[in-house]
Amino acid sequence: MTLWGIFLSSVGNGAGAVSMIGRATEMFEYKEIQITIRLPDDIAEQAIKVEQDDPDFLSRVVLYGLTRRSIYRQLRDRSREAGR
Repeated sequence: MTLWGIFLSSVGNGAGAVSMIGRATEMFEYKEIQITIRLPDDIAEQAIKVEQDDPDFLSRVVLYGLTRRSIYRQLRDRSREAGR
């Protein structure tokens, strides 16, 4: 099943979506990157604590967000193509 199919099959199932993401990411090779972001102080402190408690959590959040963005763009592009 493709990443696309995994996400479509997990729509509406929050808990399932997280486990499906885990299975999907096993298919990929990883590259470490460094990201610098600006956050309000209180949120930045929370992010630092989360990273200390669960170092992979923020990576999973970014992966999830970028994957959703990619799916949205694919759907939008297909919709535009179908409208032509």
